[in-house]
Amino acid sequence: MVGRYNGLKVRRGRGRPLLAGKAANGQGVPALRGVFERLPSLRICFAHGGGAFAFTLGRIQHGFEARPDLVAVDNPHPPSRYLGRFWVDSLLHDARALRFALETFGATRVALGSDYPFPLGEPRPGTLIRSMELDPRVRGALLVRNALEWLGIDASRLDLA
Repeated sequence: MVGRYNGLKVRRGRGRPLLAGKAANGQGVPALRGVFERLPSLRICFAHGGGAFAFTLGRIQHGFEARPDLVAVDNPHPPSRYLGRFWVDSLLHDARALRFALETFGATRVALGSDYPFPLGEPRPGTLIRSMELDPRVRGALLVRNALEWLGIDASRLDLA
């Protein structure tokens, strides 16, 4: 499959890191453009662990502080203020990357990802999460509760046993 992204031809698999990185840099856009202030109940979940956002957050924050004339134009609040305002999924295929996502976004803001209907997900969604040594409460949050919260569903009303 060949697609286009801003004039670049990318092939499935090889182009995904590029696309995830570009999308991740776009994650700062809602925060920097004041979207979360205008729409306080907006719920956003970014795929693939948020792409490269966790790794570029420091650079975005630095740009906000060093060049507010370029970065802090539409919003006076730093990008780090918005951690916890959105969710990311767990589909990273790497335990180190998932741990970094948990450290960056918090265990309440990472939800199970499947990549459905696309072919690059885990054969059994949640395999990576189940393979990691995690507190059982964190594992339960990643596998079920965080997605329910993002969807606005009260987990206490469900039989999750």
